Amino acid sequence: TLENCTREILQTLRTLTNSTRGIAATSNDHQIQETIIERSHVVLERSTDLVREAKKAILTPNDIEIQSRLADLARDVTSALNACLASMPSQRYLD
Repeated sequence: TLENCTREILQTLRTLTNSTRGIAATSNDHQIQETIIERSHVVLERSTDLVREAKKAILTPNDIEIQSRLADLARDVTSALNACLASMPSQRYLD
């Protein structure tokens, strides 16, 4: 159901937020801290947009425009996640 999916998304985003805080707190590199926080914020924004659009899609499942927008937003979330992961320092760097 939409409620279960929304709960799972929110839990995953909480985990991302907590991980971002942890990485930023353990890094001495200010640039890495800023980049990780910024890119995680973009993931949160894009994910919020995706959930909002998914709610619209459920109400009007035959609306091609909403379905197209939903696909675009899903790609945006994927791109934001990839950028976020690419900015994460390696474990070796943190050690």
